[in-house]
Amino acid sequence: LVEQVHVRVASWTDGSGVVHQAPADPQALSRFTYGLMKDRVQVTPEIEAQVAKLLTGVGDDPRARARRLYAWTRDSIRYCAVEVGMGGFVPHSSADVEKNRYGDCKDKANLLKTMLKVAGIDSRIVTIYADMWPEPFRLPVLAGNFNHAILLVDLASGPVWVDPTTRTTPFDDLPPVDEDRLALPISERGDPLTPTLASDPARERRVSDAQLTLGADGTAQGTFTLEVNGQFADGLRERLLSEPEARHAEVVGEMLPFDDARVARFTIENATPPEEVTPAIARGDVLTRVTAPLRPGSDALFSARSLWRSAVPLVTRDRKTPVVLGPRRSTVESVAVKLPPGVTAARTPPPFEIEAPQLRYTLSWTSVDGGVGVARELTLKVRVVSMDQMPAYLDASERIAAAEEQKAVLHGGDR
Repeated sequence: LVEQVHVRVASWTDGSGVVHQAPADPQALSRFTYGLMKDRVQVTPEIEAQVAKLLTGVGDDPRARARRLYAWTRDSIRYCAVEVGMGGFVPHSSADVEKNRYGDCKDKANLLKTMLKVAGIDSRIVTIYADMWPEPFRLPVLAGNFNHAILLVDLASGPVWVDPTTRTTPFDDLPPVDEDRLALPISERGDPLTPTLASDPARERRVSDAQLTLGADGTAQGTFTLEVNGQFADGLRERLLSEPEARHAEVVGEMLPFDDARVARFTIENATPPEEVTPAIARGDVLTRVTAPLRPGSDALFSARSLWRSAVPLVTRDRKTPVVLGPRRSTVESVAVKLPPGVTAARTPPPFEIEAPQLRYTLSWTSVDGGVGVARELTLKVRVVSMDQMPAYLDASERIAAAEEQKAVLHGGDR
């Protein structure tokens, strides 16, 4: 919206007359930052003992060993930021973090780097600007480009991104705020800017299916199955860790796509944060509102929008800023609704499909003897809708909203 001017100090002279040069490019900034951090990697007998204990029985596979050390650092070191002076840029020593069992993002990354070193595995701390909105790289100062630190594990099979600050993200995956970024690995040689793991609809995926029976009062109840991967799985596990157990049914209900869902009995497979990427699967009973009350001799209207939350955010045509959709992801929803005795589906909307540069969307209805089925699938292909893409996105989102408002007609039978 506004033009910005960024000014940086290229060089300066200290009080003794010595001239200092500021980093002139990302590689120089990488080397400079390495000089600030290198003495914070401190191997102690306590760290060596901890590594030996954790790797007992793991075997010699470097990936398995790195995965175990990552999971322990993620789960066992509490997040607590104590930043005084250069503490905003330089981690505490790994010895202190292991002893105190707490640290901020760079502290946890540095401890994991030290433990990997003990295990004979190379790694690099990576500075990154973590946010849902992609930020361009600018050179002026570390603070202008980075607000977070993660780790790049250098395995023979290829580098693996990890973020030990998270409480639920598994090995070889990143939370949404770290994906699709330009990050700066910190090394003695000086590394260039490197793109992080890209969000992928095949990985960031939520699939739900429900078998419901519609009551005369317009509510439907039945069973559901929910399988979540990537950010959806991380989010569910994070909520389960953060919320009291009495609210877990509400947490599961909010993960379902229904506009109004009340979950009663439920189970969750793989609820504990895993070492490796693993889907979480919830099953249980659900109650949701579908239509107005059904009256004999009258019709009731039933739409995808009355069942589910909106698929995509709607924006006004006079919008002057890009739309942040978040990570590239996919959602698949299907519902089979058994109708009450005497109630029939007099009409269902036609199938709808649209492919745009930013998304792909399908909506279909089926009318079978004694019931109605609805299926919806959405794939978001981009993270941000730029202004030049806005017309196509506006058209697609408005057409999707109109399709979701189309009504199925349920006939209530004779009086």
